[in-house]
Amino acid sequence: SITINVKLYQIGCGSSPLSTTIAPAGITISPSSAKFDFASFSLVSGYFVSSSITGCFLIRATAIGMNYYLPLNITFNVQGSRYQPSIPVMSKVVLSNDGSFIGVYFS
Repeated sequence: SITINVKLYQIGCGSSPLSTTIAPAGITISPSSAKFDFASFSLVSGYFVSSSITGCFLIRATAIGMNYYLPLNITFNVQGSRYQPSIPVMSKVVLSNDGSFIGVYFS
């Protein structure tokens, strides 16, 4: 079997975060691992990040049990509840050729 372990780190915010530290109390990721059978065609699993603190973070996923997969790093920023993101602007609406659906695109 293949196990994907995920760990959460706090990183410096900015264009080139130089240091990583184990994430402090107040932010968690769940589950911390997922197990797959060798016969799996896809290594897909859902994860949930919960945070009561703000800052820049990194999720590092590593595969245990096979050497075919490189570690995966995902960086993200948790912003305070007072942060107001920009409002999405509709950029395009497309009707499918057969008229069965409408595609709405936002910037």
